[in-house]
Order: sequence, then C-alpha cells, then structure tokens
Amino acid sequence: MPNPDSGAMTLNGAARHLCWSCREETGQGPFCTHCVKIQPVEQMGDYFALFGLSRRYEVDDAALKDKFWELSRKFHPDFYAAKSEPERELARDNSAYLNAAFRTLSDPVKRAEYLLACQARGYRVNLVPPQELFEDILTAGELLESAALTDDDETTLRATGRTFAGRRAERIESLARLFERLLNGDESAQAEIEDALNEIKYLRTIGERIEQRLGANV
Repeated sequence: MPNPDSGAMTLNGAARHLCWSCREETGQGPFCTHCVKIQPVEQMGDYFALFGLSRRYEVDDAALKDKFWELSRKFHPDFYAAKSEPERELARDNSAYLNAAFRTLSDPVKRAEYLLACQARGYRVNLVPPQELFEDILTAGELLESAALTDDDETTLRATGRTFAGRRAERIESLARLFERLLNGDESAQAEIEDALNEIKYLRTIGERIEQRLGANV
C-alpha cells in the first residue's frame, strides 16, 4: 500500500503530509485537496481528532455516532471496488481504524485508558476487590463455586449482581470529574483514576461470572 510517512514533512513543528498519488500536500482531511484521492486517516491525528472531538474524557455521544456513520459511508470498501488497489487497501485500512476508534471512544473504560495513553500516562493494573463490598464479594464467590444453587441462592446472587452493577456505574460516572481534575493539572487525580479503572474492571469480571452462572442455572 502507499506509504504516507514517506511524504511527511514538518513546518514550525506541525506535520504536513504529501499525497501518495499526486505528491501535493493533502490538507487535514481524509481526502487530498488536490486530486481527491483517499488518504490514511491515521495522519489526521488521534481518535479524538478523527471524530472532531476535543481530547477530554466526556464526549458527545450523538456527535460521535453521527461522525462515525458519516465517515463509514466515505470509507466503505464497496465504494472503492472499481478503484486502484492502493485506494481499495486504504479504504479497508481506514474502515478498520475507524471501527477501532469508535469502539474505543464509545466505551467509557476504553476511552479512559486511551486518554491516559494519549497523555503518555500508563496506569498500574491491580484488580483488587473494593473493601466496602468485601462481604458481598465473599458471598458471591461462595455461591459461584457452589455445585448447585437453590432459589434463595439465585435471589441472593441476583441482588448482589445488581449491587455490583450499581457500584460500577457510580465509578464510571466519577471518571469525568477525575479526568477534569487531571487535565487541569491536579496530578493526584491520576491515582484515583487508576483505582476507579481497576475497580470497574474487577466488578465487570465478577458481574459477568454472576450472569454466566445464573444463565447456566436456568
């Protein structure tokens, strides 16, 4: 496929890209402003830039979906069936990149992880149970390991699952506030974001186990 990097230039620190086809500057969009050939969307920037969004945790879900469908139509491989092989390959690559970007930004946990990565911030993975839910987690663990569940066991497990789901929703909701602090220079928010993400992942895992066990017990 065409190599867009071979045509990359910089001016005052800003990246400028040459079209793989006409070798003119492509502009900032997914199509060359000179020859209108499709270009690699990676050169437009990160996932946020692709959708025309600011690099922050909270996103406009409606705007995200609208832009996704708009770009999906522009990059759909079927529209490039009669084009050259480089154009067909770019359409496939752009569609795959677009789908990955949408899946990431539309998922609150993946979006948080991606935003940390954009800022060159990793986070410590330590999936430990939240202490305030220790008794519920202990009870759920015992029931999940039981050979058979009584009706009372199922009722308890369902109630526990709802408790975990509620707690997970609260922690997801807290991410917007925590990222706002972090992006405003409060470095202490980083550890709180890490704790929230780890707890969310832990609760998601045990919640999925509860759903699977209840489904298998029908």
